[in-house]
Formats: sequence, C-alpha cells, structure tokens
Amino acid sequence: VDPESIDLIMCPFVFEHVSRPWVAIRTLASTLRPGGFVIWSAPMFQQYHGSPHDYYRFTPKGVQALAAHAGLEVVRIYAPGDLSLMSGVMTGMMLPYWTREQVL
Repeated sequence: VDPESIDLIMCPFVFEHVSRPWVAIRTLASTLRPGGFVIWSAPMFQQYHGSPHDYYRFTPKGVQALAAHAGLEVVRIYAPGDLSLMSGVMTGMMLPYWTREQVL
C-alpha cells in the first residue's frame, strides 16, 4: 500500500492479536492520507481467544498512548462498561471452572 493513500482505515478487533502493536499502528498511520481516519476497536474484557495468538488488552489510556506513538490524534474514545459489566463478564468467563455451590 502506498504511503498517504488511504482516507479511511477500519481495524476492528485485530490489535489484540498483533505482537508489536506500536509497529502496526505506525504502519496504519503511514498509509493514511492527511485528514484521514482510523476506526479502531479492541477488547478490554474478553477471555483469551488465540486464533492463533492473543497478546494484549487496551485501556482508553493505552489506546491514546498507542495513537500518540504513531502521531495520530484521538478524536473520540468509546469505552462502554463499568464495574457491574466487568463483574458480569468476568463471572461468565469463570463460570465453567466453578461448582454450582461456588456460583450460588
């Protein structure tokens, strides 16, 4: 892909599988035209899902740091969730490992 040749890059749920995300984000940034956008998403609370590798989870601050490393400006971060959502997700992920008595 030629440098500065793309107006919009969509990258949903890929970066948790990239072993060197700071290199990958710079590659995305280099292909982006001035004024272009990257729509990017990654999980924060999700169980390990290799396929074949699963390296990272990203907090909002981590996303900002990654973008800044590539010279990208973060226009908006949408990070849904609170303690109740996180507790529910973590409970659901652990459920197969607990007995009925431990769950109740």
